[in-house]
Amino acid sequence: MAESKGNLTFVNSILTSSATGSPGATVLSLDEAPVDVPVVVVPAPEGTSAAHRLATLGWRPGAVVSVIRRTAGGARVVSVGGARVAIGHTLAHRLLVEVPA
Repeated sequence: MAESKGNLTFVNSILTSSATGSPGATVLSLDEAPVDVPVVVVPAPEGTSAAHRLATLGWRPGAVVSVIRRTAGGARVVSVGGARVAIGHTLAHRLLVEVPA
């Protein structure tokens, strides 16, 4: 059994197994996601304070989203379920998405 060190074990499990089961898919943080490429939302670690707020905006595991714009300050404007949502740099760095192969 893996030793748990906070969210590290969770992140390692995500990186070693695809969220959608797509072989060859790449998991990365939202701030690394390419612009105008559909990506799939990976489940957030338990206890993420913004998880509930994001869920009300349509940011749920398995949802297909797309980065529309990167701002100079590192924030991202993301298309989520037909709506545009601004996500700050710190949160974008913590959210994981999967780029299908």
